[in-house]
Amino acid sequence: MLLRSKRNTHEFLMEVMQSSSSALGVKGPSVLFFLPHFDIINGMVPDYMHCICLGVLRQVAKLWFQTKNHDEPFYIGGSMSKVDEYLFSIKPPCSISRTPRSLSVMKYWKAHEWLVWLLFYSLPVLKGILPHTYAHWGILVDCIAILLHARVTFEELKSCETGLICFVQDFLPLYGKQHLSFNVHQTLHLVESVRNWGPLWTHSAFLFESYNAVLLKMIRGTQGVPARIVHTFSLTRGIPVNVKATLPQFSDVQRAFISDLTSNKHDIKSAHKIS
Repeated sequence: MLLRSKRNTHEFLMEVMQSSSSALGVKGPSVLFFLPHFDIINGMVPDYMHCICLGVLRQVAKLWFQTKNHDEPFYIGGSMSKVDEYLFSIKPPCSISRTPRSLSVMKYWKAHEWLVWLLFYSLPVLKGILPHTYAHWGILVDCIAILLHARVTFEELKSCETGLICFVQDFLPLYGKQHLSFNVHQTLHLVESVRNWGPLWTHSAFLFESYNAVLLKMIRGTQGVPARIVHTFSLTRGIPVNVKATLPQFSDVQRAFISDLTSNKHDIKSAHKIS
């Protein structure tokens, strides 16, 4: 299979500009193509947060549990209560920020919940419940876990490449052509992405999505939202600098008061003391 490259995409682009018709999906020039030192193919990496967590994982879970699939061999919706029972019996460590929620509300699950489901919950709770697709699911769990390591060896990359090809090839007979989505196809490009840019966690949208909560706190009202965010952000950066410069000229009481206002203390909502 010939993969896209900057060079052959440029050839397709020239063909399009001469014939005024698309060529293998290329419909016309992009301003990004002319950015110096930027590879428009290898520089546009798949984001595993959307491709895997909010893509393949959610898609497959819907196939397993939605009642409209009750006639399909992969359907296990009748066992949802048992899966939930196993799920609720898990006591995750504090490093996992969210406790398990019922699969009946999976449409409200966040990307991090889907990631934890994939890596830690799904294989134990589905053992003995999921039919012949259990081993197929295990391939995806294994490959994504490896690609999220702090270091990934070339041997592991080769193993994941083979595994994800098998996952996509077997997806068709197990779930049907109509469910062979773009996100499923994108899993074939994850290994190359790691090979070029490092483990999946180094170039995902998780960091940007988590900062949305900070941005929301900067918004007051519905008018001039971008300007309000810039103004508040400038204050959060400027106030500490000004405080540091002027603090020495205040009294001890004033310094204590200002320090208390500008410190980044986090109130503990609840705690349990153990010996």
